[in-house]
Parts: sequence; structure tokens; C-alpha cells
Amino acid sequence: MTILTTIHDWIVSVTGFDPDNVIRGFQTGPRPDDDYATYYILSVVDHDYSSYQKRDLGVDDNIEVLYSSPKELLVTVDIYALNGHALMSALGQSNDLLATRLLFNAEQLVLLPGGGNASSLTGLGDTEWRDRYNGTFTIGAYGELTEENQKILSVYLEGDLGGLESVIETGG
Repeated sequence: MTILTTIHDWIVSVTGFDPDNVIRGFQTGPRPDDDYATYYILSVVDHDYSSYQKRDLGVDDNIEVLYSSPKELLVTVDIYALNGHALMSALGQSNDLLATRLLFNAEQLVLLPGGGNASSLTGLGDTEWRDRYNGTFTIGAYGELTEENQKILSVYLEGDLGGLESVIETGG
């Protein structure tokens, strides 16, 4: 799965909409005549720190380093339905549901509380006066980078230390 697939499946599971009636934003093509939702990722905010884990690969003194950096995704959802306000509230509360937590956890995501404050956008834009509600949700995620590198087996330093020539050597 991907993050976009997870978001899609979450909206389907909470709203009860047909999967074809949950559409990633800015897609071309006709919109459904019955109730539907659109979604897209507004922004991804990367935190300025990473944790890392090293794993010995056991070959030629190689190691693998995995860097994990937390990030927050802001996802906007539009619901075109008479009960859009209630559905938006349900999306916001759905982090209490085991099914939602399992869905997000499978992709190492978490739906953060406080989302889904529904704003009515009925009558704005080209909605043909359909009832339309908008909400923004924050999803916690991790970005990961991996590199393979060599272990540092020895260190050799040479220089002047307080007027004395010094050499420091460690390892093999």
C-alpha cells in the first residue's frame, strides 16, 4: 500500500462511500452524481532531526544505517453530501476506532487528533450549489533513508597538542 491508498481506504471505511466515489483531488473526469469525497495532501512538514539505527551486514565490514525522520502530512478532504458535516466529524473521531488505527499502523502512520473541523463551502466555486464540507487532518509519518557504508575500524590523528607533536592511533 501507499500513503495515498491508505488515505483513500480510510475515507471509504468511515464514510461508507463506494471506493469509486472517493477521488484524489485534481483528477480529471466526471464527478459522481451521488455523494462523494475528494482528498489531497496539502503539505508535508519534515521535522529537523532524525534517529538512526545501524545494522552490521557481516560482509567486508559493511554496515547499513537507517535514518528515520518524523513528519506531518496535512490532508484536506472535501465531502459533497447533505450529511457532509457529520461525515467530516466521523473522520475526525475515527482515530478512536481500532479499524482506523490498524489501517494507518500498517503503513507506520497515525491519524493525529483534532482534525475534521468541518467548514461549509456550499455555493463556493463550481459545485452547482451542492452541499460541500471541507476539513483538514494531520497524519503523522516517518520518512526513511538508508545508506550502506563501511565500519570505522581504525583512526589515526596526528598534530600539535599544546606545543607537543602528538599521534593518536586506535584500532587495527
